[in-house]
Order: sequence, then structure tokens, then C-alpha cells
Amino acid sequence: MPSFGRKSKDHLATCHPDLRSLLETAIVFVDFSVIEGHRPRERQQDLFRRGLTQKDGVSRLSAHQSYPSKAADILPYPSTIHGVSAWDDPVRFSHVIGIIKGISCSMGIEIRCGMDWDGDTSTENHAFVDFPHIELL
Repeated sequence: MPSFGRKSKDHLATCHPDLRSLLETAIVFVDFSVIEGHRPRERQQDLFRRGLTQKDGVSRLSAHQSYPSKAADILPYPSTIHGVSAWDDPVRFSHVIGIIKGISCSMGIEIRCGMDWDGDTSTENHAFVDFPHIELL
């Protein structure tokens, strides 16, 4: 049975209790790492400068910036299979996110995911797709 390692637990500890509960339930069914929870302003601004987020951390705050964080970034585990990085594998992200979304519905926890911001099951209508991102609504 999958379980979180120390780094994932540390990131998860910075998250809202509902998000923690959801991800702690999901890890029993699918293996993934939590790669970020709470994000300080400086980190948010750095990611914005690098084009990895659309929120600048000042005039537009990320859900990661609240404390406890209302967002988490996840990465399917293991991070590489057959030489293909999980970062480059939308099918693996879809699998993990689909399980997490199903569990969130059963728990009554409303979320949205960066791979499908509006929840219409399509990534084609989004200018910015953020596969690792999960946030509470």
C-alpha cells in the first residue's frame, strides 16, 4: 500500500485540514507525492517570473499562499517510468487526479484541478494548464 514519505508529509502539514484529509485518503488508492503545500510570497513571485504560474503573489494571490494552504501540488510516483518523467505524462496525472476527484466527491470536499480549471473534463479550453495543482473551492 502506498504511503507518504517525509517530504510529502512536511508539505501536507502546511495544508488546510480538508485538503490533508483528502490526500491522506487518496494515498491509500494511488501513489503520488505532495511536492508543495503552502507557498511564501517570494516563491510565488519566483514561479511567476519563470512563467510557471499566472498569479504574481502580490496583486493576484495563489491558493498556495493562504495558511494553511488551500492548494497542493502533487506528482505521480514514481516520478519516472520507462524513462518517461511524470512531468511529461498527462495520462499519469489524469489517472491520479481522477482518483483524487472521485474521493473528494465521496467525502463532500469540493476541489478544482489545474489540468481542468472549470471541471468540464477538457484541457483544450484552458490557456494555462497546471497538471500538479489541486485546490479547495
